[in-house]
Amino acid sequence: MSGIAVATADIATAPWANPAMLTKQPSTEDFSLLMGFGVSGRDNDDLISDIDYFQAANDRYDPNNPLDPGSADALDDMTARISGIDGKKVAIDGSVSIPVYCI
Repeated sequence: MSGIAVATADIATAPWANPAMLTKQPSTEDFSLLMGFGVSGRDNDDLISDIDYFQAANDRYDPNNPLDPGSADALDDMTARISGIDGKKVAIDGSVSIPVYCI
């Protein structure tokens, strides 16, 4: 296609941006190293919603007036939510990518 490239890339990023650009790299470059790191989290048990719900109940609780019906309801909500989170977890995944290109 007459040397047309949709995405340009240097020698280190070519495998991701446009692998075909590896054929167009100048011969003066003989080594390239690119390191990538990634982290992601998964909340399959919906623990974050439980934490948000607990925080909202805590905001309704008045420690200066614990016998107030609103405070008592908030305390009940917090207790119920705490007992329901046993065994729930948030999974953290990490990845490392180190492509090396040598000519």
